Amino acid sequence: MSATAHPAPAGVAVDGAPPPTGVAAKGLRRGAIGFAGSTILGVVQTAPAYSLAVTMGFLAAAVALQAPAILIVAFIPIYCMTVVEQEFVARDPDCGTVFVWVGRAFGPRAGWIASWALLAATFLALANLANVAGVYLFLFIGADTAATKEVATIAVGVVFIALAVWLAVRGIQVSARVQAWMLGAGMAVLVVFAVVALVKIVAGTAGAQAPTPSLSWFDPFSVDGTSALSAGLLLGIFFYWGWDGSAAVVEEAEGGAATPRRALLWSALVLLGFYLVLGFALQAYAGVGEKGIGLAGEAASGDALSVVGGAAVGSWFQTLMELAVMVSAAACLVAAVLPTARSLLSMGAYRAVPTAFARVDGRTGSPVVATIAVGVAVTAVLIVLSIVSNKVLGDAIGAIVLLIAFYYTLVGLAALWTFRAEVMRSRHDFLRKGLAPLVGTLVLGWALVRNGRDTIKDDYGLTTLLGLGGVFVIGVVTLLVGVALMAIWNTRAPAFFRGETFAPGYLERHDPDLLEEVRAG
Repeated sequence: MSATAHPAPAGVAVDGAPPPTGVAAKGLRRGAIGFAGSTILGVVQTAPAYSLAVTMGFLAAAVALQAPAILIVAFIPIYCMTVVEQEFVARDPDCGTVFVWVGRAFGPRAGWIASWALLAATFLALANLANVAGVYLFLFIGADTAATKEVATIAVGVVFIALAVWLAVRGIQVSARVQAWMLGAGMAVLVVFAVVALVKIVAGTAGAQAPTPSLSWFDPFSVDGTSALSAGLLLGIFFYWGWDGSAAVVEEAEGGAATPRRALLWSALVLLGFYLVLGFALQAYAGVGEKGIGLAGEAASGDALSVVGGAAVGSWFQTLMELAVMVSAAACLVAAVLPTARSLLSMGAYRAVPTAFARVDGRTGSPVVATIAVGVAVTAVLIVLSIVSNKVLGDAIGAIVLLIAFYYTLVGLAALWTFRAEVMRSRHDFLRKGLAPLVGTLVLGWALVRNGRDTIKDDYGLTTLLGLGGVFVIGVVTLLVGVALMAIWNTRAPAFFRGETFAPGYLERHDPDLLEEVRAG
């Protein structure tokens, strides 16, 4: 349909049929990324090797041998939110995702704050990953001393950020190809470890530290107490965060909304399989003890993959495992810049932020200003938090869980409200538009409350601020900064907050030469 056509307003039926699902295009290149690229984006954006390396030790300390069970339990709310996002993508396939979905349900201000929580969490996570990539690059080349120098790791981290931005500016197709190669390289190393470790486990030659594998490891009811279960579940949810990156490239996907809807599910399933296989191999080989290479011990707490991989395959292999972690962190940087920039693009298109963020390069189809802004923001967060204190940086990373639980709870509530009139139409609608968002919202809402209750204690985390836990203070202050920025923008662009620029059809009416309606697949 041409840009001059005016679709029926959302929610209005045409000839008695449901209104067509569509969204105004914003200049992004249609058909630029397929199912494989969309799925890889979701997988890479979780930084799976890095997540295993730094989190398995904490998970083992929390739930002992029940780590595989926790990874399955944590998948339940992730699956529920996958279904929610599939339905939202079909209904409103906009690259703004959380911003648009929550905003359509609860108003522009709610959408703005939800998007801010997503952006802030992403900036904090990418700043940490840039630093990690710097550290592991030095470890890989044998420059162990440089790996401990903050200035050196920050400098290399900034270079990684610049490369990620450069690739994203060149176009989503270029970035997707690089992600695929990086994922393949990292996975090749991890497959070698998994095969060697599992063979030794089956042969009984893993060593005295290796526990006997048992089906009870997959039983969540064997977790020792609700406190351990809740702590493990919060860690488990963090493993999967970022799996839904494909939703943000819906406007560029081959086949319309059908492609990211499939990719959302397959990204989640691939990650579940990856974490279960690698997590099982790590646990079955190293055990969960506090001595030697045990996952709960000091040696493996910082990087379980390198320590256990070196023990399983050989000391020389530890260097390759460090390479896998570095590639995982760097690939996540490359991947995450894409959906984050598209969130800003959508906000700019609807006048929720300056319209400069909505500019798209006609040759590459990339939101150049928004992409560069993401790079600048991540660099600023990395430098500022590192200068203030490494402990503050550590607690800022901890605050990510609070922000994630906050905005996903809003997405779940938005789904319950948006689809409320459709829940009882059929069993299919009840399961996908009623039960799935309800379960996801309850679990993630609980995670939000539980995380807030834990982190507010002054002995939680690495710092104490204002007499409270630093993680909690950083999380709350981050949200308050978003409220302040929203209030400032409200004075400059009140039309958005009145809902005028956020109304269905606004973009078509005001930018008919640039925008065209995109029908979902």
